Amino acid sequence: LNINASNCTNLSGWYNRSAPRVLRACEGDFAMEVSCESVDPRPAIGGLLVWADERSYLGLRVGDHGPQSIALTGCIDGRHGIIGRGQLPTGVARLRLEKVGTVVRGLCTVDGNTWFSVGEAEMRAPGTLQIGLFGVGNIYRSRYIGAFPEGTAIRFSPLEIWQP
Repeated sequence: LNINASNCTNLSGWYNRSAPRVLRACEGDFAMEVSCESVDPRPAIGGLLVWADERSYLGLRVGDHGPQSIALTGCIDGRHGIIGRGQLPTGVARLRLEKVGTVVRGLCTVDGNTWFSVGEAEMRAPGTLQIGLFGVGNIYRSRYIGAFPEGTAIRFSPLEIWQP
């Protein structure tokens, strides 16, 4: 699946939650994984998303602050912020989000064997969550030099979801 995101689309704070996303309903604990890579010369920014509502969501994303950047960001009880971030060597990043009870944990790998923790957060959203993929078109021009009038493009393959 490829997601193209127009310039300036994002999932951040109260002012811009216009990022394109593909979600499905999920109840209870789960784990989901996906590989992310560039489609073309445009930046590849996006990742996995757990969405309860506009005041409670988490996104594990690649590419925000350059091609190798990884970040777990979101909004918990109405407070938006960065929960954790890091960097992977160049290559296809594999992302994993796990929810056990109220804790959501973000992990990443390049080789599929060595996993790194990006962070974790408590998400006490009752009811059914929406989980899946999203793209971001908010391009940091200091990290990505160029105009990119078409925005960003990211390829996801394959999305795997497990539930007990």
